[in-house]
Amino acid sequence: MKSISFNAATNEITKYIEKMAREGNLNPKKDDFKVVLPLEKHQALIVTLNENNNGERHITYDAVETVFVMKKLKNTVLNAFAFEGKQR
Repeated sequence: MKSISFNAATNEITKYIEKMAREGNLNPKKDDFKVVLPLEKHQALIVTLNENNNGERHITYDAVETVFVMKKLKNTVLNAFAFEGKQR
């Protein structure tokens, strides 16, 4: 099985974020978001980009040894993100 370094994994996520930004799906300079890079043996690298308590952009890396990713529920959103009757 192929092994990947932490730096190589973060580079993969950076490329993905840049692609999402080019496509207009997110703005890395303003949006708060997480990206999950799932790997074999249920490992994952989770990157969080958000504002810290000082209002500065902050990035956090979480290397997880065991994570399970469920199948997406199609045509379903979480109502916790609804505001004024609209979904984000």
